[in-house]
Amino acid sequence: MQTKQPLDFRFPKDCRIRKHNIYQLLFRKGRRIALPHFIIYYTIRDDGPARLGTTVSRKVGNAVVRNHCKRQLKEFFRSIRHAVLPSLDLSILARPGAAQLTTQQVRQELLEGLRHAALVNLP
Repeated sequence: MQTKQPLDFRFPKDCRIRKHNIYQLLFRKGRRIALPHFIIYYTIRDDGPARLGTTVSRKVGNAVVRNHCKRQLKEFFRSIRHAVLPSLDLSILARPGAAQLTTQQVRQELLEGLRHAALVNLP
């Protein structure tokens, strides 16, 4: 009898994009999904876990607002990390107006964009 392993909902360091040159590569050579409040840049690597990078400019708001927006994006990725394609690099850029969205609205908009690009396997 085989038991299912529980899903891992952590956000470890190997699931984060932390180098500037990787962001530049995503912006230059990655595919782009434009949404009303976000822009998603993505590319698929050869191996490794799915990774997320966030970009929130000062146009979105002050430091408190920007950090809140980043926390919402990280929480979204953490909750769907098990369903995205492996070896996917995502960089989500928040547009002005993204800070006024609720967590549910952020989730709905980003899931719609990822489903449209066939990057996520959720019902």
